[in-house]
Amino acid sequence: MLTDEEATLYDRQIRLWGADAQLKLRQTRLLLINVNSLSIEVCKNLCLAGVASITVFDNTRVTSNDIEEN
Repeated sequence: MLTDEEATLYDRQIRLWGADAQLKLRQTRLLLINVNSLSIEVCKNLCLAGVASITVFDNTRVTSNDIEEN
């Protein structure tokens, strides 16, 4: 069950896909592997949508280009 605070916070999303779907989002755990600038944007949007937990794994080295893009 969503709390009153969560219902207020996610009101527009609940109107779009319903309280059951929002509850499932709240219980979702994601693992992102080998991320890039697009996947980071998707990650941000999923976080704002209410996904419970997002783990990011990327074993590539960070370059100055990566910092500028993100």
